[in-house]
Amino acid sequence: MAFKNRLKEARSSKGLTQEQLGLQLNIAKSTVAGYERGSSEPDMAKLQKIMQILQVDANFLFQDEMLEQGSLNDVSAEMCLQPAEKKLIYDYRKLSTEGQEYIQKTMAMSLNTYGRNSASFNLQSSREATDPKQKNVI
Repeated sequence: MAFKNRLKEARSSKGLTQEQLGLQLNIAKSTVAGYERGSSEPDMAKLQKIMQILQVDANFLFQDEMLEQGSLNDVSAEMCLQPAEKKLIYDYRKLSTEGQEYIQKTMAMSLNTYGRNSASFNLQSSREATDPKQKNVI
């Protein structure tokens, strides 16, 4: 997916129209449309403002171009977060410790049932790796 597609995806996931994004950027709707068609590109100042408004980073917007140029390996590309994934992380961080533990347990059960290759998430070892005081909590 090229920059133009990533931009459109991020804008849409934020629930913004081209006109609304243009207003926030102080540019015309047609300029935003041009970015999304690939007929023009924002300058660095506009790009920074786009990333701020849409809450995405350059890795998200340009990961495909970086892959094509060979400057981003497969592991790095896989680590680039989609807007929906960023929202999940943001929401997770707002949870209490108990809420986070519940999500971790649910994720472990879901991965065992629905995960690719039925990979299991070892919650106990994960907790011990991040906080040795948490041994035998679960």
